[in-house]
Amino acid sequence: MAAAPAWSGTESSSTTAAASAAPDCDVIGSPFDYGPIAEVAVNAVAHTGPYGKCTAYEPTDTYVQVHCRYNNRVPNLWYFTDQGWIYSGYFSRSYSSVPYCSIL
Repeated sequence: MAAAPAWSGTESSSTTAAASAAPDCDVIGSPFDYGPIAEVAVNAVAHTGPYGKCTAYEPTDTYVQVHCRYNNRVPNLWYFTDQGWIYSGYFSRSYSSVPYCSIL
């Protein structure tokens, strides 16, 4: 069996960062199509996963439907909403009544 080739040093750091972020990003929290309507801060940012390193985008509305909650490895509390993953700091209150997410 041949040894794996050594790292050539030609890979870009952005490629490496994207590869390391992939398992944590582009994930869906379940259950969905359920939960209270909540207002988020005007400067709220939604993400493709429950980490700040995931792709960020501006939500289309300041009112979101909260489907479930998730404590990541940092640990920070995130909510999976109809607009994507939003960090709990963007909400004016906690939504402890929504279930914990099962990551799909």
